[in-house]
Amino acid sequence: HSASVPLQPLVIVFRVLGIACGKRGDPRAPIPVIPKATGDLVVTQRASKLSLSWSYPALTTAGRTLTNIRRVSVYRYLEEITATPTATAPASTPEPGVAPAIAPLPPAPPLTAPQFGKLSHRLDSIEGANLPGSTSGAKLVFEDTVPHSTSGRPVRLTYAVVTEGFDAKSDWSNMVSIVPLDVAVPPDKLVA
Repeated sequence: HSASVPLQPLVIVFRVLGIACGKRGDPRAPIPVIPKATGDLVVTQRASKLSLSWSYPALTTAGRTLTNIRRVSVYRYLEEITATPTATAPASTPEPGVAPAIAPLPPAPPLTAPQFGKLSHRLDSIEGANLPGSTSGAKLVFEDTVPHSTSGRPVRLTYAVVTEGFDAKSDWSNMVSIVPLDVAVPPDKLVA
């Protein structure tokens, strides 16, 4: 007399295992987490320093919360301006000790992202672990020193930032340009 195993429980077990294996279909690659490009980069001059600020990177291109940031890289393009500002002719005789008005520099033709990518260089980066120390409120801040031209001509600086995740990096941010003004050197031997 041989013992027999009922087939009904085994059929149920195999059906449950078959359902738990997943759906049929072509395999899909995981969706990369791509940081959304910064759109509110601003540059200002304070004495001999240039201050960049922009919103803390918080979203991916899919609109999800960005959790892991490897670094934020700051790029800069420096160009000498060939045209120099000229003094405008005063409408009347200026008062003694008053300098004539200076005409603004000609506007620069806007750079496209591919042009900026070829001409710029990575100035510096804020590593992911250092992001909290570079934050002021909801903004990231970065400070650059005003570079001087070797020829004595004024320079125009253009900046952009790129947020790098662990899977991919963002597109270029908006580009901002500034022509830094010369700042007087503070006196070193002031006595009263």
